Amino acid sequence: AVRRWYSGPGRAARSVARPWGSGGGTALEDVHVPTGCRGGEGVRWALLGTTEAAAEGGIGTEGLKALLEKAAATLGKCRFIVVNAQSGGILEAVEDFGAAPLRYSEPRGTGTFCTLGTQTFECHINLDKIHTVVFAQPERPRSGDGEGQYSMYVMRFLDGDGKTALSVLLHSPDFEGEDYEGSSSGNPQAWKALVDEYGEKVTVQI
Repeated sequence: AVRRWYSGPGRAARSVARPWGSGGGTALEDVHVPTGCRGGEGVRWALLGTTEAAAEGGIGTEGLKALLEKAAATLGKCRFIVVNAQSGGILEAVEDFGAAPLRYSEPRGTGTFCTLGTQTFECHINLDKIHTVVFAQPERPRSGDGEGQYSMYVMRFLDGDGKTALSVLLHSPDFEGEDYEGSSSGNPQAWKALVDEYGEKVTVQI
């Protein structure tokens, strides 16, 4: 079976090849960007055919590529965060997850890298070192005179030791989740669709 996602008229599909069965062949997975994915309304997913997303050994590198392609097609503006606890360095940058086509390479046998790159932004992920992807929706208190809490929408890419290699948060222009509308924000509905598809914890490899 082939997974296909539709939401009425949308952007052109992306096809992602991935290993299929024991015969070594491939299947094409069509990712259709849902209508309204930037505005946060009308995102509907219909699973027309299915295979198990996570086999016993995890979804593997090719399955992680498919997840990243779906994220790039739908999530919109995100905040990419890398924390080096040992040196004390923290890097944050905001870019549309789909600002440019994702590229894959294997430089000098160091692993399979996924690159999202524009003239002003580059993010590289060594897919072979990612063992788990975790979706989390923590609550944070509003700053200043704001009352109550707001939700954050987070993807964490963890290595084999359970340490966070990269965090990707949906971007909200006001930093407190009030404005998830328009091209300058992330899309909570698309994030939730990924959780519905994969679950809150995705095993990539054991």
